[in-house]
Amino acid sequence: MRRLTPLQEEALRSLKHDLPIGSAVLCVTRSIAKSGMSRVIDFYTVVTVNGTQQTRFLSSRIAKVFPQHKYNPDLRGIRFQGCGYSAGDEIVTTLSEILYNDRYAIVCEKL
Repeated sequence: MRRLTPLQEEALRSLKHDLPIGSAVLCVTRSIAKSGMSRVIDFYTVVTVNGTQQTRFLSSRIAKVFPQHKYNPDLRGIRFQGCGYSAGDEIVTTLSEILYNDRYAIVCEKL
């Protein structure tokens, strides 16, 4: 396994705090290029704190873990290149494997 940077380690600690086992990561496609060869996907989750539901945006932290994908602050999502695969599912299952050594500990739900 490759060595993580301190920025990646902090992002993973923060993500693990907001995404306990059984959590759902909500994926929203914010933009698709005219060619269809890239898209921007936003990732977030809903947590309950003191009986109140709060939205936690995850895209900027996920982009730190996967530096090959760039965070787009204007669209508040991560740009993915290519087609023919479900980028949201792939990122969430890979993140789940990194956090919990189980590809299905957290799940992806598309909106």
